[in-house]
Amino acid sequence: MFWAIVALVLPYGCLAGPLTQTAISFVSKMKKTARFKCLVDGGSTVVHWYQHRSGQAPRRVLYYDSKKIRDADFDERFSVDKTDKLCTLIIKNIAEEDAAIYYCAYWDSTVWRKIFGSGTRLIVSDRAVQGATIRLFPPNAQELESGKALMACLLTDFYPEVIRVEWKIGDKIVSSDKVTTDSVKEQKDGNYSVISHLEITAQEWDEKDISCGAQHERKPLEKIINKAATTKSDPVASTCPPQVSEVTESKDEGPPLNSLQVATFTYTLLLAKSVLYCGIISFIFHKVGFRDLKKPL
Repeated sequence: MFWAIVALVLPYGCLAGPLTQTAISFVSKMKKTARFKCLVDGGSTVVHWYQHRSGQAPRRVLYYDSKKIRDADFDERFSVDKTDKLCTLIIKNIAEEDAAIYYCAYWDSTVWRKIFGSGTRLIVSDRAVQGATIRLFPPNAQELESGKALMACLLTDFYPEVIRVEWKIGDKIVSSDKVTTDSVKEQKDGNYSVISHLEITAQEWDEKDISCGAQHERKPLEKIINKAATTKSDPVASTCPPQVSEVTESKDEGPPLNSLQVATFTYTLLLAKSVLYCGIISFIFHKVGFRDLKKPL
């Protein structure tokens, strides 16, 4: 639906070539400057930039055709810098309403449609970027006997939530049809977690290194595992990964009470109730006795 809307609202532009936006997010404080880069492969003529806010139709910010031409809805804070293959959108004095996804685009006349980059999300926040911690879990040996099994990659404690998990078998990036990645979940501390699964064959496990990494504003180091690593005395991780909910909900919890602590607490509570009860009864008797002394004989 989004691409259909975009095709309707975008004006004609000249052929620019394939587009690459390497940054998937950018966290910035207010009043700072953001730069979004778009690599145009094969030369360029006209490159457009669009802003897409959540729940709204995309709007063109400006386009570059030997000079900058800005749309009327956007002020001079928005500008562009163009070199041979690199087109950079610049936003100065960032405001809260600038939070959105920004796409570069060009018109492909051979297929009669707009071609877009993957987009860069601007997040207006005072928070610092936090890279992910990665834990990689080997496949289950019993599952591998059937010829295939699942591996798991758990990424925790990252901010912002914009992330793309990447698997490699050997030195080749795995296609999406072999990977299942859950939705990102927020932790109690405001950071984020996600878990991804990869289907591998017994032969791949026997012969290849398996690695898990991610595209993120602070790119984490890849974790690599192979069959030999799991046979050593210090394996990479246990076969069964925890659920993301278990990781996010287990933080900030104190140690469980043992039986002696529970018994002590219960005894103290009962003793306090007994003292309170005796005090109330004594007060009642005192009041009754004092009233009887005031009666005439």
